[in-house]
This record gives sequence, structure tokens and C-alpha cells, in this order.
Amino acid sequence: MIYTNFWDSLDKIDGYRIKQVIGVVYGTSIKNRSFLGNLLSGMKSVVGGKQQEYIDMTNQVREESLQIMVEDAVLKNANAVIGVRFTVSEVILGGIPMEEVTAYGTAVILENEG
Repeated sequence: MIYTNFWDSLDKIDGYRIKQVIGVVYGTSIKNRSFLGNLLSGMKSVVGGKQQEYIDMTNQVREESLQIMVEDAVLKNANAVIGVRFTVSEVILGGIPMEEVTAYGTAVILENEG
């Protein structure tokens, strides 16, 4: 049976044991907001308010990085990734601020303890 969540932030999954450790897998995604998004966000930061466009972009980049990490694990024949963590940073490319998110964890083969 394959662990149905495929990835988890836990280092041990109840009901499963690690049959084989494959190694570190990761996925990175980078996105930038549009010029208009940056302008509107800047105005909101002056007057206060929720930065929904930025939140949505960050969530999208996080999901993309997770998907890339899972694809890396599948290519290495893992059936789960444990100890998943994220790093988030802003990078400037060509004068344009971008959001970079990397998801990483340990690819493993899990099997039922029973």
C-alpha cells in the first residue's frame, strides 16, 4: 500500500515503516507579480490592508514547488516524501522582485508495519 498523502512534514508516519531511504528531493518555483500587482500592493502597504494578490501568488508558487518535488521523488521510485520543509525568499532578477519557494524532503519507500 502506498502512503496516500505521498508527502508529509512528519519524519515518521504511523502505521508505516521506512523500507528504504532514497535521499533528498526538492522542487523550486519562482514567480513575479505583474507591474500592476506590484503597484497595487505598494499602495495597499501604505494605507494598510490584506495583500490578497501576494498571498495568492505565494500559495501558487508553494503548490508548484511541491508538485516539482513530488515529480522528483517519483522519478527516483519513491512512494513518499517525509520531513517536508519549505524555504521562501525574494530574489531580484533584472530589477524585478520575484518570490522563490523551494520544497524539500527525504524521498523514501514506505511499507505497512503490519
